[in-house]
Amino acid sequence: MSILQIRAELRSSSVRKAFARKAQRKSLNYFEAKYKITPHLFGALRWNQQIFCNIDNGTGSSIRWAQDLMKTDFAVGYRFTSHTQLKLQYSFQQETTGPGDAIQTERFFPR
Repeated sequence: MSILQIRAELRSSSVRKAFARKAQRKSLNYFEAKYKITPHLFGALRWNQQIFCNIDNGTGSSIRWAQDLMKTDFAVGYRFTSHTQLKLQYSFQQETTGPGDAIQTERFFPR
């Protein structure tokens, strides 16, 4: 029996920093899907994103609140028992450190 589970969340929040004149916004988003191929074998996908705005530093210019981040995970797993599973996961992460700059990270690891 095949089962597809999907979860998603979009969240935006405002925070007032001590030196900021107005509240600053940040967005957090994720999408997650897990597909049960057989009672023991499954595949999964997760996509995360965090977006931060620039904040006024009190001197008339703005600085980055934090680095924007995007991460994607792909996984395949096998559940031996209700307490034991083997999962192989590949992760790709991209972080924006400034205008036009990006740091990319790729990882593959068993869990």
